[in-house]
Amino acid sequence: MTIENLSFEVTELVHLERSWERLTRKGKTWDSLAVELDYSVPKASYSRKRGEVAVETQYIFTAFDASIEDSAPLGKVTSRFAVVMRASREITELDVEQGALNQTTGLAHETSHPYHRMLIETMTREMGLPPFSLPFDFEGVAAMATEGDDSDD
Repeated sequence: MTIENLSFEVTELVHLERSWERLTRKGKTWDSLAVELDYSVPKASYSRKRGEVAVETQYIFTAFDASIEDSAPLGKVTSRFAVVMRASREITELDVEQGALNQTTGLAHETSHPYHRMLIETMTREMGLPPFSLPFDFEGVAAMATEGDDSDD
């Protein structure tokens, strides 16, 4: 068998974390935000017995005052979900060695992104910061995160 005939179906989306922290005094207003977005997969696991893969996705959104260069953070929002998927067949060690589980990360991000987007917009508003909306699709988020990466790696 090859990994080409292996697919995954999302069976469950579990909300794990919704938190925000305001890092500036209440009552202050801003015209616009500069943002930093980090997205990651902090954990992934496979249960051979159940034939399921669980992938956690996490977005950490930090807001800055766009009118001040090198502004201190105004607030931080964290959103985390677990996406549970069932494999179309049993996953072998050879499948894993050939990268079969790599496709689960993309599927997890695509599935959880609309929920991260909604929570970040809601929590930003709850903090009293100007409204902020992430791009509609995950590719836009990946591009946004890449633009903010000034590292030379």
